[in-house]
Amino acid sequence: MQLDKMRSYARKVFNRLRSTDPEFMDCHDSHVAAEALKQTEQQFGTYNTAETHGVEGFTDHGGCTYLNTGNGYTPTVYYRKGQFRIGCWADIVENC
Repeated sequence: MQLDKMRSYARKVFNRLRSTDPEFMDCHDSHVAAEALKQTEQQFGTYNTAETHGVEGFTDHGGCTYLNTGNGYTPTVYYRKGQFRIGCWADIVENC
């Protein structure tokens, strides 16, 4: 339930940044997604513990930007192929 709210919030932030913030209007989606996930993490504080590793990403296998929980198999919110999704980023890496 919390992850659904976080994904929805990230989408809203992404759309707001893309449409109203000159810094993000013309840049690559991955940069906008990283900022949206950063603001999502700040809003929800879900991973705001000693285990927090913030927003991370990789470019192999089509790219993925995600909230790093410190465990690749813990479900999280991530952005890949133009969508915010819920899942484990380690599964993406293993299945590519």
